[in-house]
Amino acid sequence: MKKDFYQELFQQEYNAHKFTIEKNMELKNTINRLLDINDKLLKSVQSFDNDRAILISEIIRLNNIIKEKEQNDKR
Repeated sequence: MKKDFYQELFQQEYNAHKFTIEKNMELKNTINRLLDINDKLLKSVQSFDNDRAILISEIIRLNNIIKEKEQNDKR
């Protein structure tokens, strides 16, 4: 009877560890997918930031052209 009791405890402990390992592997896979998504988002944000910088410099350039034209028209 003791042998059966200890075997049952061992089996329960084994199943608990197996379950924990499986869940940790699922968690690891989820984290890796989230890291991939995060990398893609960072690349998108960097791209948008570069586009934004280009647009701002273009707006400044156009504003300067407009100011110069207005000054030339006043003369």
